[in-house]
Amino acid sequence: MLKNFIFSFKEFIKIKNLSEDKKQYIFYAETNNDWPFLDPVIYELSKKKNIIRVTSDKNDKYINDDNTYYIGKGSIRTIFFRTLKTKAFIMTLTDLGSYYLKKSIYPTQYFYIFHSIVSTHRAYNEKAFDNYDNIFCVGEHHKLEIKTREKIFKLKPKKLFNHGYGKLDKLIDDLKYQSQEKNNLEKKTVLIAPTWGESSIVKSSIKRLIQNLSNTEFNLIFRFHPMTYVNDLSTIEFLKKEFRENKKITFDEDKNSNKSYLESDIMISDWSGAAFEFAFATERPVIFVDTKPKTNNKNWRKLNLPCAEDQIREEIGIIIAESNYDNLNSILNEMVHHKEKWSEKISKSRNRLVFNLGKSGFIASEKILQLTQDEL
Repeated sequence: MLKNFIFSFKEFIKIKNLSEDKKQYIFYAETNNDWPFLDPVIYELSKKKNIIRVTSDKNDKYINDDNTYYIGKGSIRTIFFRTLKTKAFIMTLTDLGSYYLKKSIYPTQYFYIFHSIVSTHRAYNEKAFDNYDNIFCVGEHHKLEIKTREKIFKLKPKKLFNHGYGKLDKLIDDLKYQSQEKNNLEKKTVLIAPTWGESSIVKSSIKRLIQNLSNTEFNLIFRFHPMTYVNDLSTIEFLKKEFRENKKITFDEDKNSNKSYLESDIMISDWSGAAFEFAFATERPVIFVDTKPKTNNKNWRKLNLPCAEDQIREEIGIIIAESNYDNLNSILNEMVHHKEKWSEKISKSRNRLVFNLGKSGFIASEKILQLTQDEL
């Protein structure tokens, strides 16, 4: 712990000593898993401006790069947030200003980039987005939800932009380059990617799900949410030990790889945002296990708006109860048999829901430059 503190303090001093032109555009990641949402914007913006990356993850993949600095998650980070001097601070961290991470005492424009397609008013904390100046929205649903909250609670209006979803753009590109088409193997594959927390099938029925799927002809790939490794590692270790002799089951623990998306015909999930990324990137369907919705805002109904994740699920897949696992084999085979129909349906849903498909990084970069009064 002391070693991390000393390292973060030295990195903090390095940032302070940078010339002003070197730190006008700062991107912050709490964990390495944040970068896929920020990287498309960084790629475009860095063509025209100097940018720096700041991370709180000691295992960050960029930590050895010259323009990346580690500030940890303790007091150094708190001080950094409060004293930073920059034109634009861009991140995908919610609840800015609500807890110990306060806005800077110096004039700074804050930009939020979403790390999920889901709605803003149920899955997130109630005040998750209130303190941002600028929000890059995935789709029209985000704009409507944020504007409605501002109106009901008389909040200062934020600047909302038609952005899109950078991680989805990158996934689509990666899948194109990795393979022109999925190997047409006789053995089909199911990707199981649950959310984390109380809404996750990891908490309720994951073992029974595996046992049922083991009786089908499908191969199984497990890809757990990064937060499950933090909060429920013992369950993951138990499952790996319990099913280690089953040759049909593999565990994908490489969060920087999209290989399991490419290899899978169908995903099984619950309320994970990964389900929408998988469906929209591959145009393959999802089976949603109907656990209780992820709810971090008990007052979400005050907005009197539906949640996008409730509506989208039936557009990109089907919903089953946990008591219906016995029918999974027939459901899976039926969905694989009608893959062309699902592809068309999912494509329509994606194009309706997501702004600027394939162009989100450029769009956000140009808007950041405009709002910081730089010439394009």
